[in-house]
Amino acid sequence: MAKNSRNSETDDGTSSVESLAQVAQGTSALLQGAQAFHQVQLQMLQRMALVHQQAAEKLRAATSPSEMVALQGQLMVQGWQQAMQYGQELMTASMKVQGEMLGKAGQQQPSAANNGPVTFQAWQNVILDALNGAGKH
Repeated sequence: MAKNSRNSETDDGTSSVESLAQVAQGTSALLQGAQAFHQVQLQMLQRMALVHQQAAEKLRAATSPSEMVALQGQLMVQGWQQAMQYGQELMTASMKVQGEMLGKAGQQQPSAANNGPVTFQAWQNVILDALNGAGKH
């Protein structure tokens, strides 16, 4: 009887270790995703700083009101273009992170199928419930 309880304790310990490893792996993937988003944001800010610096130089050299209006219009168009590019880059980074997270979850699932792994959907539901105020009494 003692032998069976030891095996049960070992199985529970292995299950806990595997669950913790999965959580750590998921956290790593999320942090790498945050880093990718930060990189996209940094690149966008660098591009916009350059665009505005160039616009300032052109505005200083403007000789007529119509030239100033045209330069401001160009700056506005460039701002919209940069915003669209930023959105596309964020979506690309998001899809890459999602693919990596799903790929890692798919690799881990067969070995941990009996241990009840924590899924991304379960984590998402917990976070959404917390944000929506579910469970408040």
